[in-house]
Amino acid sequence: MLPDKKKIPVVQVADKYTRKFWLASLEASWKGKVLGNEWDISRINWPYLLWVANFHRVTASLYRVWKGIDSLPDSASDELWIAREIAERRGKAILSGIHDLRSIAKKHSLPIAIIKSASYVFDAFLDFRDREALDLDVLILPKDIELLTQELQKLGYMVEKRRCQHVFKKGDIYIEAHLQAINRRRFWRILPPEKLINRSSEDPRWSPLLKLAIQDEAILIVLHAYHHGYLEDIWLRDLAAWWRVRNPDPEKVLAGFKRIGVARIGWVAWRGIERIGWKMPDKWKPESWNVNPSFDNLAMEYWNCKELKVVNPFSFEFIRRKLEFCEAEGFMAKLRVCLPWFSSKSLHELYMAWRGIKAVS
Repeated sequence: MLPDKKKIPVVQVADKYTRKFWLASLEASWKGKVLGNEWDISRINWPYLLWVANFHRVTASLYRVWKGIDSLPDSASDELWIAREIAERRGKAILSGIHDLRSIAKKHSLPIAIIKSASYVFDAFLDFRDREALDLDVLILPKDIELLTQELQKLGYMVEKRRCQHVFKKGDIYIEAHLQAINRRRFWRILPPEKLINRSSEDPRWSPLLKLAIQDEAILIVLHAYHHGYLEDIWLRDLAAWWRVRNPDPEKVLAGFKRIGVARIGWVAWRGIERIGWKMPDKWKPESWNVNPSFDNLAMEYWNCKELKVVNPFSFEFIRRKLEFCEAEGFMAKLRVCLPWFSSKSLHELYMAWRGIKAVS
């Protein structure tokens, strides 16, 4: 079975060669390429590599990437096969959920937009076997949620109502109907669902379900990675893959981020995916993204130390929060960033990071 995130030792860092192979694997994954036998497989720390692939939720994607390596260890081959089988099973459940939503949207002319991974998986990774998805995320207007709830309950779904979303479950099918495009409250006012839905268009693959405008898709993927602290590389890998298949106009993407005041957050994400072979558009300059040299250095410091989180978690947490504060543009934005730091959850995370550094020292 796949490695358990909770059972990895506190100190676990890749050697340079393994790290290089890991980044090359991520690059091949989003480019749709296969790695060959140019790598010295005996130099790779496979237990660590398989653990980190599981941690970043890309194990299923590596099945295709590593199939050109003749001397792949049996343990790696077995785990890749298992991960792909699991991804395919979950993908079938998501497809069943999409089928149910399509029938409801058609019956009631209900505007439902597919968001996050399911909106680009088939374009970027051919199907769900190469990109495991845990659930199906959709955006729906608050006024339509009760109608959607009634129709899904008729189809046998159980419903759990949360702060800004309804979660529907039937067997292996798991649907999250979001009333806000992103969970963080500070972004609700700049990403109103009404405007996102109005700018969306019918998805030719999942008609009559909708897909967001290209600029809105880019913003949502970046802000979702930001919401998770950029910790899982799956979101950065997906952002690069999304860019490859959508081929957006860089100037329009920049305008979209600047319009809602999240340009610096976008810059950090672009800097992150440069590590895995994505090339910054020539027309983009740091000053266009409201970035000065000191902020750019901070962003690069974050990406350089992210791998060492397990060795010095308190230092990493400090840099992460400093970056989050500097990313916010304007006094009110910085205030909205700081206030959650004093929540019980945030203080607990800081305490656990401190315990981590004490355990290592």
